[in-house]
Amino acid sequence: MTMYVCVKWEGDASMLSDDYSWYLTLARVQHLTEAAEILDIPQPTLSRKLSGLERRIGTTLFDRGGRSLRLNERGRALEKAIQGAVRSLDRGEEEIRRLLDPETGRIRFGFMPSLGPWLAPRLIRAFTSEHPRAEMVLSQDTAEVLVGLLLDGELDVALCAPDVLPELLGDLNILTVHRQAMALVVPEGHRLAGRELVDFKEVAREPFVAAPAGYTTRNILERLAKKSGVVPRIVMESEALATHAGLASTGIGITVLPDDDPSLHVPGAVFVPLKTELKRDIALVWPSSVEQVPVVRSFLEDTSNRYGDSKQAER
Repeated sequence: MTMYVCVKWEGDASMLSDDYSWYLTLARVQHLTEAAEILDIPQPTLSRKLSGLERRIGTTLFDRGGRSLRLNERGRALEKAIQGAVRSLDRGEEEIRRLLDPETGRIRFGFMPSLGPWLAPRLIRAFTSEHPRAEMVLSQDTAEVLVGLLLDGELDVALCAPDVLPELLGDLNILTVHRQAMALVVPEGHRLAGRELVDFKEVAREPFVAAPAGYTTRNILERLAKKSGVVPRIVMESEALATHAGLASTGIGITVLPDDDPSLHVPGAVFVPLKTELKRDIALVWPSSVEQVPVVRSFLEDTSNRYGDSKQAER
C-alpha cells in the first residue's frame, strides 16, 4: 500500500494550467485501465499523472485495490472543486465571447446627473435602436467621479463636460457630441426677464448663484465676467445646476446656465439668451490607454457619425 505524508497544501500556480479532464474521467469510472482506454493514453501515463497529483497535494485521492480504485473523501472534494472550476471557466469563456460580439456585448456607460433627463437617453436610444441586443450598464455621478471610474477601469465611456478636469484630459479621448448656448437665468418680474438678448455688463451689480470653482458653468461665468470687466458677487454655490435654476427663480441670485437643458427650465425661472460665443461642451470621454471591446467601439463610432464634434444631438 502506497503511503504519503500529509502536508499543508499551499497551492501551485502550475497546477492551474493543467488539464484535469483525466481526473474527472478517472473519478467517474474508478478504474485505471478503463479510464486510460477512454482517454486514449497508456495506462502507465495515467498512473504517473495520478501519483504526481497526489504527491503535489500531499495525500491520496483514491483507495487502491489493484487496478481498481475507490474515490475517497479527499478525492471527492477535489472532483467537486474541479467540476466547479470547469463550470466557471465555461461561463467565463461564454462571457468573453459575448463581450467580443459587437451586437451583444456590454457597455458600462456613465453620465452626469444633469444629462440624465435628456441628452444621455438620446444617445442610448440612438444606439440601442440599431443594436437591440447590446447591454448598457448605466451610472450617474459628477464628472470628477466619472473620470476616476474611467481611469480605474470601472467604466468604458462617460458623458460629461470634459473641461472640469483639465489635468486629466491627456489620459482621455474626447468626442464632443453637443455644444450648449448659455443663458442668463433670472426670476419672473426681473428687469431683464423680457429681453431677447442681454450683455453681461448689464448684470455687474447683481448677486449670483454659481457652481464651485472648476466646474464648467463657473468657468464660463468667470470668463464672461473677465471679458466684461465685471467681478461677479457670488452669494451661494451649488454643484447641482437644477438648484441654480431653482434659486434663481426665487430671486436669491441670478445665474448662467445652458439654455437647451429642459431639466433646468423650472417654474419661475426665465432664461434670457446671453450675448456671447462661449458654449458649454458635452463630450464622450474614454481612456486613451485601453483597447475597447467591439461593442464599445461600435457605440463610439456610431455616436461620432451621428453627433461628433459639429453635429448636435437632436431633440
